[in-house]
Amino acid sequence: EYLNDLHALDVRTYRWRAVETGGAAPQRRANHSSALLDDGTGSGPSELFVFGGWNGTERLNDVHVLDTETGTWTAPRVTGI
Repeated sequence: EYLNDLHALDVRTYRWRAVETGGAAPQRRANHSSALLDDGTGSGPSELFVFGGWNGTERLNDVHVLDTETGTWTAPRVTGI
């Protein structure tokens, strides 16, 4: 099954919660990579990057970014090799 839902783990209570988001959410996928980037202060904004994966039909080669402050997805135009 391929999903595009998002959950967050509270590391103090070890309880999962669903995360509501807006914007252009990534298509359903599995086997993707993700990374969280923050400003290094622990109190500033952070972004969750999602790359690639498999949608059941084709390999994906896209990048989506979630602003964790606003809960908004964007899909930046990525260029290069």
